[in-house]
Amino acid sequence: QLAANEEELRLYRNLMQPGGSESGLQIGELMLKSLGDGQGASYRIVIQQKDSKLKTVKINLKVELEGARNGIKETLSLDQLDENVETSPVAVKFKYFHMLEGVLTLPVGFEPRAIKVSVWKTNASANAVERRFDWHLDEA
Repeated sequence: QLAANEEELRLYRNLMQPGGSESGLQIGELMLKSLGDGQGASYRIVIQQKDSKLKTVKINLKVELEGARNGIKETLSLDQLDENVETSPVAVKFKYFHMLEGVLTLPVGFEPRAIKVSVWKTNASANAVERRFDWHLDEA
């Protein structure tokens, strides 16, 4: 419990730190924890808004898992991996930050390599912010 509390505290400290000259939408950290069965992982993605005049913002959040199945490259969307996500991209509304959490269930034979996260304001898809994370599981 202490380790979980320290992790949460670190997350909130990072969220509240001034972002320097950067402003707008930012993709913070991605945490992946093994479920221990080899076929899934819990995830948490942090999206934040850094601006001098913070207003509630509506965004779209797209998550894609890149990998291979039977030696063939394949990209899966979040709605294919998380049974609680109905559509992709996910529509989100927040003021300071948003944490998207859930469980990824990997298809049999799928070997994940990276996760690509994209966010953009609902009315400005041309200004998408993207970040790519290597697939790395922390132990539960």
